[in-house]
Amino acid sequence: MSSSPGHFAPNVPALYSSLHQVKSLVCDRCWNQVFNTANYQRMCLAERDTNNSNQHYTSTTKTTAGYVQGSSKNGCSWCAFLWTFLSRIDESQHDIVYNARLSYSGPDPTAHNGTNKFYFTLDSNLGRGWSLLLSAYTLRHDKAARYVTARPLQRNVSSPEASKQITSWIQDCGHHESCLSQAHVELPKRVIQVNPKENQGQPRLMFSNGLKGKYAALSYSWGAVPSRFLTTANIEEYTRGIDMEKIPLTIRDAILVAESISIDYIWIDALCIVQDSQEDKVSQLAKMESIYRNSLVTIVAAIFKDVNNGFLQDRVDKPLSDKPCGIWTDRRSDGLQKLPWTIPFRIDDGVFGTMTLECTDCETTYDESKEVVNKRAWTVQEQLMAPRLLFYGSHTLQWRCRAGTRNLDNAAHVEKYTQSTVTALSHQRKTQRESLLRWLHIVEMYSSREISLPSDKLPALAGIAKEVSILLGPSYYAGIWGDNNLVRQLSWYTYANESRPTAPKDYRAPTWSWASVQGPVVMRTWDEDFDKEEDDPKPVCEVLRIATTLKNSTLPFGEVNSGHLILRGKIRQGWLIESKEEDEDHTIVWCSENISSGAAAEADHIEWVKRDEQAEMEDPESFQERIQQNPWARARYDTMRTSSPILVTCVLLYEDFGLILSMNNQERTYQRIGSFDNTLTQMSGFEYSLTEEITII
Repeated sequence: MSSSPGHFAPNVPALYSSLHQVKSLVCDRCWNQVFNTANYQRMCLAERDTNNSNQHYTSTTKTTAGYVQGSSKNGCSWCAFLWTFLSRIDESQHDIVYNARLSYSGPDPTAHNGTNKFYFTLDSNLGRGWSLLLSAYTLRHDKAARYVTARPLQRNVSSPEASKQITSWIQDCGHHESCLSQAHVELPKRVIQVNPKENQGQPRLMFSNGLKGKYAALSYSWGAVPSRFLTTANIEEYTRGIDMEKIPLTIRDAILVAESISIDYIWIDALCIVQDSQEDKVSQLAKMESIYRNSLVTIVAAIFKDVNNGFLQDRVDKPLSDKPCGIWTDRRSDGLQKLPWTIPFRIDDGVFGTMTLECTDCETTYDESKEVVNKRAWTVQEQLMAPRLLFYGSHTLQWRCRAGTRNLDNAAHVEKYTQSTVTALSHQRKTQRESLLRWLHIVEMYSSREISLPSDKLPALAGIAKEVSILLGPSYYAGIWGDNNLVRQLSWYTYANESRPTAPKDYRAPTWSWASVQGPVVMRTWDEDFDKEEDDPKPVCEVLRIATTLKNSTLPFGEVNSGHLILRGKIRQGWLIESKEEDEDHTIVWCSENISSGAAAEADHIEWVKRDEQAEMEDPESFQERIQQNPWARARYDTMRTSSPILVTCVLLYEDFGLILSMNNQERTYQRIGSFDNTLTQMSGFEYSLTEEITII
C-alpha cells in the first residue's frame, strides 16, 4: 500500500473505513455480544465505571475453546486471538466456558497519551487462566486515531517522511522548557562540511577557526579500524573534498542524514581527530564532553558492530523480546506475512474504527541495552552528554531529548526501565546525594561494556566525570569521588559467575578502584524514593588519605600512573578457599589456633558443610538459625583467580561488608583482590581484632 504525501505507509494490511469492513473483522457472535455494545464503547473510550470511579469499564467475552477454534478458522480476529491461549487446553475441556476480559490499563509514563494500553485476562471456573498487558495502535486515518494515538512501528528509517519527522522533532524540542538551547555555538576544531557551496555533493573537512553554527555528532561502533580515517598524510586531501564512495557506510549514512535535515556540519571522530597524532587525540579527548553537549543532535548508529555496515537499512519485522509469547508466534498467516490482531473500536452507535493489539512485553517494550552500540564503553558518555539523540535502533528510529522519547511516526514505545540505562540516567541531578547515586548507576552500566583499548577505561568516562564534578568534585581519584561518601564508593564488588571481570594486562588504576578490573561491577547504591540519608549504614573504618598520580596533568579525569589509599580499620586474617556450599563461590575460614594452614581450613570447612547438610535433612525449617551459626564469610574474588587456599587479610568497611587484601611483604602495602559479606555472627570476631592503619595500592 502506497503512502499519502507526508505520511508513512502502514504496516497493516488495510484501512477499514466502512462499517461493513470493520464488522468483517469478527464473527457475528463476537460483534453482537461484545463489540457492538455500549459497555465495550465505554471501555474503548476509557470511561470510568460509575459504580467504582477508581476502575475503568471492562468488556467481557464469554466463550469456549470449541467455539473460538472454529470461528478463528472462519476469519474472526478476536476468536483467533483467544485461540492462541485456548489451543493449549485439552480437547476434552473445549466446552468449558471461559471469560475474556479487556480493560483500559491507564496511561503509561513512558508511552503516549491515549487509550493505547489494555489489561487482558482469560480464565474459567476451573482456575486456569492467563493475563497480560496489551498495547494498541491504529492507522493515522482510522476513525479511532483520535483515541488510539499510537501508530504502527515503522521499519523504513530513511524515507523522505522520516527526514520530515526529524525536522519536526527538532523544531518541537526548541519549545521544550526542559531541553537545552539550539542556538549557534562555536564549532569543534574540525568538522565535516556536509554540502559545500563551491562543491555541492562532496563533503569536506573544515577547520572551524572559531566559526559558530549548528552541527550534528555521530555515536557508533568502529568494529574494525575505519578505512580512510583522518591522518597527517591525508588531512590536506580531505580539506579539498571527501570521496563518499570510499568512506565507511556508517559514516556515509550519517553525512546523508545531516544533509537530509539541512544541518551544515557534522563531527565524526574518525574524520575530525587526527588518528596518528597522540597530541591531537589528547587535545580532543579533553573536549569530548563539550563536543557532544554542544551538538544540535547526536546521530546514534545502534545496530551494527562494524562501521562498514551502515544504519539506514529497513528494519526486520521481529519481536523485541528474545522469548516472544504465543501472541507473536501464533499469528494467523496469509502465506506472505503474519497478520496482526486487529479488532473493532466502537466510538458511538454505528461509528467504529479499529485498533491492533500486540503483547506489550514482546512487541512494544524496548530494551536499549541489547543494541550493539550500547555494548561499547565510549558511547555511554557520547549519549549522556548529547542534549538530543537520533537513535537508529534495531526496530525503528527514535527521537530522544529531555522531554521524552518518541518513535518514528508516533509508533508505540514503552521503555524497559532499569536504573542503569542511558534513558534513565540522561538527566542531571540537583543535589550531591542524587548526583552520587546517578554516578554509581553510570559506573555499573559503563563497567559492563566493551572497550578496545584497556587504557581508555578512565578517559572514556572523563566527560561525564567533568560534568558531575560540579556537585561531586573536585577531588577525583581514578573513578572515585574523595569528598562524597567515599567508603560507599569503595564497596563495589563483582559477580561470582561467568561474567566475573578480568584483570587488565597493564596497570590502569589502583586495586581499590572499580576501574582496575575489566568487566561488570556492582556498586553499593540505594533506593532514592525510600532510603533516607540519615538511615544510610555507617562505615566502621576511616579513610586517612587517598591519592592518585595523573598520567597527564591537563586531564584531571583521565589515566593515572599510580594511587594509594590509607585506611584505619578492624583487621582479621583468614584462609580464602573454594566454597563447598551450593550457590557460593569462595569462603573465608578465619585463622585460629586450630586453623593454621590452608589444608586445615579446607578440612574444617568440609566437615562443617557435612554437618549443616545433615541438620537441614533433619530440620528443613532451621535455615535461618543455621545461617546465623555459619562460621564462614561468603567471599568473592574481584577477577578470575585460582582456587588454591591463600592466606588473606580482611578489613571491614561496614558491619556487613569488607575487602579481601593480599600483602606485599617487601613494601608492607596491600592490594585488593576481593570482597566478603560479614554476618552478625562473624562481627563478634572483629570486635576483638586490632584496629590498624594499612595502605592499599
